[in-house]
Amino acid sequence: MLKIVLNVIFILFAVQTFYLFLYAFASMFYRKRRRHEETAHFSWAVLIPVYREDEVILHTVENAISDTSGLLDVHIYVLSDGLQDETNTKLEKLGARVIPIVLDKSTKAKSLRIAANRLEEANYDKVVILDADNRMTAENWNFLLHSVYAEKPVVQCNRSALNSDTPMAFLDTLNEAIGNSIFRKGHNVLGISAALTGSGMVFDFRVFHEMVNGIDEEMSGEDKFYELYLLENEHFITYAHEVVVLDEKVSNTQQFSKQRTRWISSQYAAFFSSSAMAFVQLGMGNIGYFDKWLQWGFLPKFILFGLLSVIAVIDLVLNGLGAWVQLYVFLVLAFMMAIPRAYYDARMIQAILFAPKAMVALIKGILGIKKDSARTFNVTEKGSNRKSD
Repeated sequence: MLKIVLNVIFILFAVQTFYLFLYAFASMFYRKRRRHEETAHFSWAVLIPVYREDEVILHTVENAISDTSGLLDVHIYVLSDGLQDETNTKLEKLGARVIPIVLDKSTKAKSLRIAANRLEEANYDKVVILDADNRMTAENWNFLLHSVYAEKPVVQCNRSALNSDTPMAFLDTLNEAIGNSIFRKGHNVLGISAALTGSGMVFDFRVFHEMVNGIDEEMSGEDKFYELYLLENEHFITYAHEVVVLDEKVSNTQQFSKQRTRWISSQYAAFFSSSAMAFVQLGMGNIGYFDKWLQWGFLPKFILFGLLSVIAVIDLVLNGLGAWVQLYVFLVLAFMMAIPRAYYDARMIQAILFAPKAMVALIKGILGIKKDSARTFNVTEKGSNRKSD
């Protein structure tokens, strides 16, 4: 019986490992796009949903106004949920347009739906969604507006680290970089939609309006359900690696555990809710939808790496270079292909040594997941305002 269980676990781990290996290998053939001087002119609404992050949003909007100051028809909107009146006034003085959000139970999806419906008659061509701690520099705004990406109906920008000053922050940076290579670059190379990340997303306004009104607004982790909507309706998601959106990374294990358990909860909620439709879409030839469903059924790659590391060591001691060790080598190779060369330095060694501590914190967080955690608008505190490990 034990042998059967181990064989089943091995098969499940092997399927996920070779899935990651395939897309990591494909990511090496990703071609960067060039900036074009002549592109169609669009009007842009930049939406920044915020929930009780008064200090953070003021700094973010100040940067956003500065970074877009020389651009025509780019307007910054703050979806203000739970902000103080004084903060809203300051935001308007900075040049942002504030949309007050008053909800009994807050979710990001609800805020975005309210904004979409309120702006429906404003005739914007494009929508950009940023988080309250994101920044796009003027250089990246110019690239987005003057490249082929401006003409794509759905684009996921390259969310990259704003900070990597602690082992936990750099580990989080590595995790995001691996995800960008496998789930975005690699997928696009093979003709499959890139994964959304929840921010740094660009939409045609029509697609955005239909999308936010077409999902369950009670759910957090809304990017998962946006993806399902887009895939079901055959809207291809293009990855724009050249357009960088800086995102603040978690600095300690408490932040990491809180954030990742929320993400895992929403991932599996999306997986189970889309199981039947995944096979319907597969029967209709929609490979992208089925691929997404399969992806969400896998273990988070951080957990896979931790578990496979332990099993491989045990297998090495008991059986030498057995099947588990070989599988582990494939996983390591996949991650090595996915990690940008610039990250191969002393920080990586520190992050790897720190990984077991992060793994323990994550497991503790998973064991404490509540049933309604996928239906709550939670904010993970990040950065220097919290003590690092």
